[in-house]
Amino acid sequence: MKYLLTLMIALLVPTAALAKGECRDDRKKFCAGMEKTELWACLKKHEAEVSAPCKSRIEARTKAKEERAKNNGEPERQNPTPSNQPQTVCFDESCREK
Repeated sequence: MKYLLTLMIALLVPTAALAKGECRDDRKKFCAGMEKTELWACLKKHEAEVSAPCKSRIEARTKAKEERAKNNGEPERQNPTPSNQPQTVCFDESCREK
């Protein structure tokens, strides 16, 4: 569950931290004039020199990317259902198990 939460945070705040927040000053200091697509790589390169909040953000983003790669881009499922089992859709009480 915590991996899912980390993934969601990383997906919801991808470049917002670069524009405002944890990494703004570090971005201006180490990566001025770079394109948006190159910023995270630049900040990662300077990870030892960036501020603590930005370093935490970089670590969270890296961890989320690893989770996505591990799950092939799909979020972790709590109760995976095998796809070979039939799924019953029930809209009223008549088909529910008792």
